[in-house]
Amino acid sequence: MKKQLKVMDDRHNMSAKADLPLEEVAKIKFDTKTPDAVWKERARAIGLNTKTYSLHNIRGEMERIANSQLDLVRTPNGYHNPLAKTLKLAIDTDTVHLDSMKESRLPFENSALLGSAQDATQGMSPENPIDKDVRIIFDGAKMNKNNRNPTEIGALQIIDPLKTVSRLKSPDDGVMFLSFTGAETTKSLRENLEPLKNDLELLHRSDNIWKINDKYYRFSIMYTLDLACIASLLGMCDVFKSNSTYRCTHCHCTNHTINCVLANDMFTLRTLETITEDADKIKAALERGSRRYRQNCSMDWMMFLP
Repeated sequence: MKKQLKVMDDRHNMSAKADLPLEEVAKIKFDTKTPDAVWKERARAIGLNTKTYSLHNIRGEMERIANSQLDLVRTPNGYHNPLAKTLKLAIDTDTVHLDSMKESRLPFENSALLGSAQDATQGMSPENPIDKDVRIIFDGAKMNKNNRNPTEIGALQIIDPLKTVSRLKSPDDGVMFLSFTGAETTKSLRENLEPLKNDLELLHRSDNIWKINDKYYRFSIMYTLDLACIASLLGMCDVFKSNSTYRCTHCHCTNHTINCVLANDMFTLRTLETITEDADKIKAALERGSRRYRQNCSMDWMMFLP
């Protein structure tokens, strides 16, 4: 069977195209979102030489393009794109999308929907920046071969009121800036998110205002995390498991108070000071707790993202 497939490939490649730049073919694979598993069949279907444009060559070219256009920072288990570069990519992507919206709409629709963006002076100085709401998302999944090792992904999205709901839900509306292999634990997140933490501190010191593409933007950062991820970021680990003391990442609700919703029972929100007090209580419990209890609790409760 393998010999027959090889003969078929050789016959196909005798007349197939092999003069296209490798970069252009790599862009075709990326734009069409063709999976690796079916790339050879797709290349054969569109008349491309399966040797010249093999999956190995295409993936190597895509890596070369990424390295040339992205200023990637190596993390202990993966890669991170600096926040400033990621924001620029997101703004450039949104600019192209909003320009296409203008072309597809009638003139009166453009004036109604885009009228608020007609201030020519906005963004020309730090005193009058363009406001942007930025959403940062983290999530983990087993996406590699045989689903053996989990991979953590970080993405960034600009929430613009001019975007449609379908656009906001589209995977094309986000920019991935982080990828590393490893379990979603406090230790791995702390190590691999250190570059992001440093970038966020720089943004905070500049009053959340950065100059991108010759314009000043003021960014409001928000996070979208599932319970497992935010618990790991806070160092609380398995707060959603039955043997955890505290049951909420936002307030001090415990196993004893989770169902006590009374008029005089106020759930106080967490602060760094109260988290430290909770950590002392947990550390004391760890000394006399079982081995399983110690594995499901954390010794470090400090939220390390600003």
